[in-house]
Amino acid sequence: DVSELEPRDIRCGMPRFQGENWQANRKLYAAFAKLVEQAGCTPAQLAIKWVLAQGEFIHALPGTRIEAHMLENIAASTIEVTGDILAAADALINHQTVQGPRYPAAAQGDIDTEEF
Repeated sequence: DVSELEPRDIRCGMPRFQGENWQANRKLYAAFAKLVEQAGCTPAQLAIKWVLAQGEFIHALPGTRIEAHMLENIAASTIEVTGDILAAADALINHQTVQGPRYPAAAQGDIDTEEF
């Protein structure tokens, strides 16, 4: 929940975590949580597995300041997720379904490598 984030958390300023965008995107997460349950992993692990499934030369670079999250991320390399679950995640969360830009307009002007 955005209201529970620390004031300096970067997501507090991201449009997709605000107002109607946030309400719509929360619904996506509810469906994603069902996929997580089917996969038998954590949300972060499913996200990492999805990123890695995008191509042979794609790498996931998750960041964290919390050791337990780092260990969770590393453990993603040991879990198996079916192609059906990865395809369902891809169909669920994508350019057409996520509402709101990732960055505020002022910040996006400085970012030339990332649109989604």
